[in-house]
Amino acid sequence: MDKNVCKLFVDTDKVFNQGNIKEDAFNNSDVYKKFCPKGGCSSNYDRLGALCGYLLAELPKLNNNPKGSEDNANQNYEFIFMWLADKFLKISRNVSVSLNDYYEKFIVSNGGSFNCWDTLDNKEHFKDSNLSIMSLFYQLFMNICSAIMKNEISNFELKKFKDTDYDYYQIYDLISTQVSNCDPYVQLLINFKKTYDDYRELAITKIPEDEHDNIYSLACSPINSNDDQPELLFG
Repeated sequence: MDKNVCKLFVDTDKVFNQGNIKEDAFNNSDVYKKFCPKGGCSSNYDRLGALCGYLLAELPKLNNNPKGSEDNANQNYEFIFMWLADKFLKISRNVSVSLNDYYEKFIVSNGGSFNCWDTLDNKEHFKDSNLSIMSLFYQLFMNICSAIMKNEISNFELKKFKDTDYDYYQIYDLISTQVSNCDPYVQLLINFKKTYDDYRELAITKIPEDEHDNIYSLACSPINSNDDQPELLFG
């Protein structure tokens, strides 16, 4: 995971106050406003859709995979779905609905639309993913970003690592208990685990040996999918 991808989402989240986008912060940014629908962004959902378009435009510039590759696009869309779930859930605490159900009920039914929504059809099955679970994935993503951005191996701090590591373990454990029967979720979790494990292994080399027992006790076990249908839609 590129640190600049993390920075993109962290910086974009700064214009939010929970689920509400700060109008002044949004309006002062020409790079956000150019993704508004015709007539401008007159509502919170208009601004949310514009930010979605902004993220989709910026992500391909930061991904390390070859330009235009399927892995490149797929990973970008997964980040967007997690981000949208986090924002939808902060606006309306309806944890049981899918992203698509939320979009249809709260946005389309009120005459709105996101220009980015059709673009996301390349990973359309994620539109049926659960808001609550995908929001947890976004928390895990932000936790990993915090480790990568705020506690670089070259300037390692043990206290920061312990705090981040414990939070990661808690979120990972919560997700893993809910997703083992759905392969798309499992694959997301596997990808995040690999990213964090790579960071964690380097971090442990900076930790005194007398601290290793405490650190290793929080190691997350591998997750195995109970689903042999990799294209299974979300239930």
